[in-house]
Amino acid sequence: MRDVAGRTWLIAFAISSCVIWQCARPPSEHPVAPVDASVSSDPTGEWRGYVEHMDFGDGSGTVALRFDAAASGSVVFGTGNGHIDDPGSDAGQREIGVVAGFAYTVHRVRADGERLRFLIEYGDAMESWCVAQRPRKRLDGTDHFGCPERGLRNGERCFFNSGGPSRKARPMPDSGIERELVRRETIPVDCELFEWCDKLQSRCHCTDTGCTPHPGSRVAFDLTIRGDVADGSIESPDGTRNVHLKRVRP
Repeated sequence: MRDVAGRTWLIAFAISSCVIWQCARPPSEHPVAPVDASVSSDPTGEWRGYVEHMDFGDGSGTVALRFDAAASGSVVFGTGNGHIDDPGSDAGQREIGVVAGFAYTVHRVRADGERLRFLIEYGDAMESWCVAQRPRKRLDGTDHFGCPERGLRNGERCFFNSGGPSRKARPMPDSGIERELVRRETIPVDCELFEWCDKLQSRCHCTDTGCTPHPGSRVAFDLTIRGDVADGSIESPDGTRNVHLKRVRP
């Protein structure tokens, strides 16, 4: 009888404790807040905003994004005219930088709930210039088109290194041993071709049928879309910066 009474007391205590503490669940099982149905992560439409601490050469850090229903779109930095008349005008950089006002096509679009990721390639801005170039033989003893990797300029005279080295044996001092000297032959060329090749380097790839742009540096966007607001970051050759956008047109 004493054992039965003890078990009855323990059951009554457990029931009363569950009522008082509402059978509390561990923190990992807390209920999830209901989703606000009015919040949309659809990126379709036109967005405008800015990138923190960036200047696109026109005195602005503005950025415009356009997406259509097919997950294709474009990104425009700054407010320039988007044209490249002479690649040599970008301060002599071998890699083309951002061109203000140019509509860069988005690539590798990935959407995961509110998160939207995609890439753009700086090289896209060189397409019209590269396509307009006439393919030229490399002049270095190969069948390739484009330009040799190395050249030199001496005043008004310009040279390219040939593809094949010249070899000549010469005696080493005080030893009587001959040593083979390897020297690349140089080909004199018109300096206009030299300058053209300097602009072409790292920007265009040429074959016997034409020239196309290299992809160039990539810029990665990582955004969180909630309704008509998109915040996130971009990762570019200049580093990682925050970006803030608002939808201005559906």
